[in-house]
Amino acid sequence: MNSKVNSKLIKSIFLMVSIALSILLGWSVMITPAPLGREAEFSAYRMADHIRVIAEEERSVFHPERRMYVRDYIIGVMEGYGLTAEIDDFVVMWPDYAGREIALEGSNVFFRIPGRSNTAIMLMAHYDSRGVDWTLHPDTDVRSPGASDAGYGIATMLEIARNFATRDDLENSIYFFFTDLEEIWMLGAVHAVETMDFSNVNMILNLEARGIRGPVYMFETNDRDFNVVRFFRDSTRHRFSYSLATAIFRIMQNDTDLSPFLEQGFAGMNFAPLDSIMYYHSELDSYENISLTTLQHYIEMIAEIVEFYATNSRFSDVNYFVSDHSGVYFSMPFGYLILYTGQTAVILAVIMLILMLALVFYSIYMGNACIWKILSWLLYIIIAMVVAAAIGLVISNVVSFVTDVPFNLMYMRVYSEMYIKYPSVIFAIIGFGLFHCAMRKRYNRHEMAIGAMLLLTVVNILLVFVMVEATFIAFVPLALTFIFFILSEIRAKNAIWFYTTATLPMAFMGIFILPTLRAFTLALTIGGLAIVMAMAVFMVISIFPLWCEHESQ
Repeated sequence: MNSKVNSKLIKSIFLMVSIALSILLGWSVMITPAPLGREAEFSAYRMADHIRVIAEEERSVFHPERRMYVRDYIIGVMEGYGLTAEIDDFVVMWPDYAGREIALEGSNVFFRIPGRSNTAIMLMAHYDSRGVDWTLHPDTDVRSPGASDAGYGIATMLEIARNFATRDDLENSIYFFFTDLEEIWMLGAVHAVETMDFSNVNMILNLEARGIRGPVYMFETNDRDFNVVRFFRDSTRHRFSYSLATAIFRIMQNDTDLSPFLEQGFAGMNFAPLDSIMYYHSELDSYENISLTTLQHYIEMIAEIVEFYATNSRFSDVNYFVSDHSGVYFSMPFGYLILYTGQTAVILAVIMLILMLALVFYSIYMGNACIWKILSWLLYIIIAMVVAAAIGLVISNVVSFVTDVPFNLMYMRVYSEMYIKYPSVIFAIIGFGLFHCAMRKRYNRHEMAIGAMLLLTVVNILLVFVMVEATFIAFVPLALTFIFFILSEIRAKNAIWFYTTATLPMAFMGIFILPTLRAFTLALTIGGLAIVMAMAVFMVISIFPLWCEHESQ
């Protein structure tokens, strides 16, 4: 009796420790640096001073005077640093809400900081703000001051120029490209790609915002991006990205100023904070709501990337970033970024398939598991994921009905949606945990663990063919569970050893489960709650069996 009580006490202690470690380590990945004052080399407060001017009023297509005021402000600041403006005024014809062709006047602005090599990195941000939807209907109530979108990007570029304009040790050149009419189907960037020569630019950093707070994500790169992501990993300690996010963004119906450049084969990266999306394209995107910690993260990350590029002669090769490989990558605490090639992901998937088949046959041979129970538990997991998705779909549609916001699986923004999404995700995980406990009467530890790992194996193999960049969401839980499941079997009757083998993978998986789920909930909005809840269940299916005692215990 006492041994059972002690075992339960030990299990409770280890479980609480593992949950705490999981949350702590997972949250640590998303911490942004404290803002530095105006005396610092790169200061969020100086950036905020620029945003105060830039975001004083809306600067959309319907307010050309305000747009030109902001353009001239940018020119004045950059010329104050000794740089020369190259202004490209242009006119494009575009249909309005009534189908009539109207002339839209735009003005792109370009600056150069020359290095010893003409090969250049180009920083890009748009200075117009959201005022209407693409139909150009002037009666809309949407009037965004654009403090983050793309005031953050503009302020970052101004701060970079301040520190690099007078440098005489640059191996490579730095370009600054401020585009107009981005909010109208990237017309400024499209015009530039068609009319300007960017042949000596081999890296583009597009500075955007889809939220106003939180860490700045590198959320998109070009196809065959391994060399680009390796450069990103090596250039900054503030790196934050997930290959799953970049892969999904490529297939979503979203574009930025980087899009026309990627279509022409340029190498580049898109950056943006995602948190507090309700501020995005609204009157709340104002100076009063900016985040100084996000600004500091933005400037320190981009400044380190530019410094690394501009002072290294190996990047003078205009073809340096050309690659035949896609990258699989995800962020870790303290700024680490795990990166390996898609080919490596294929090899790892094959290895895990072989190991899993060996484990299945061995467990059946030893009488520890029944193949039909393994497969039926796998089926139950799939059903649980479907149920979670269905619940998420119902919640999204209820929210749509109550708020009168049209349902959209990929983009349905409502205020205070995080108060709905986060509890829903937690509910999905806890619900599956309770279901798992209830089914312990029918399945033993081996059958549940192997069933979960077998599903992860199948998904991992499928992702190799469908979206290799996403394989880590199956491979990491699978590899960790496999290793620690085997270790737990070595000394199964030792409670300390047994629960340690459950604590470590749970704590480690929190490092990428929490940030990945958070990124998904932010990116997909509440319309994609079905996907997020199903994914939440999928990412934890292998954790619960590790905590199950052996039948003999």
